[in-house]
Amino acid sequence: MVFNQIKERVQNNVGKNLNLAKTLITNPTGFVDALKYGNYEQLPYSFRTMLQKIGHEKITSLTAVRAPISNVLTNLLNGLSGFTLKRKLKSTPYDKLFHLALRINGKYDMEKEQSVKLAKAFNRPDQETLDITDFPRGLTIAQFVENAIKHVGIRRITHYDGRSTNCQVFILDLLHGSGIHDNNADNWMKHKTRYRICF
Repeated sequence: MVFNQIKERVQNNVGKNLNLAKTLITNPTGFVDALKYGNYEQLPYSFRTMLQKIGHEKITSLTAVRAPISNVLTNLLNGLSGFTLKRKLKSTPYDKLFHLALRINGKYDMEKEQSVKLAKAFNRPDQETLDITDFPRGLTIAQFVENAIKHVGIRRITHYDGRSTNCQVFILDLLHGSGIHDNNADNWMKHKTRYRICF
């Protein structure tokens, strides 16, 4: 019985190594990219599925969307924080929590909450928008995502932390990954006078 278990493990390892070797031979660039930047399988299934459907579309417009978090959600977050969130908020010059998304071609929203999302666009209550006009022409949605992953790595794209890898950082990483450095847009997204933090 022990012999059969060892034999099975050896066969599985040989099979994995053969598949790895085949990938290396048939697609060396993809193999190296996966090692350097991470595996795209780490993106949520719904994100990958949507990207497969629309990734070929060329980007014709980019709009940053900023919306305050509702009072209901703020109260919920306050409760989950042991009722410290609102106290901490009062000791800062900020008075609101907000969320950022990036609207692509007026049809799709790319955003990061607990995970990254790509879905049909929808308007949020009290949202503000800013058009980003200076971006590379001919860039597809798939290339846009790939550029961001190559810029910061898959972990930073997929991992969520309220301070260091939140929705704000995600949108800026997407833009900067494709060489889109618009000081007006960056400052608008980093808005520090009315809003406290990005969720």
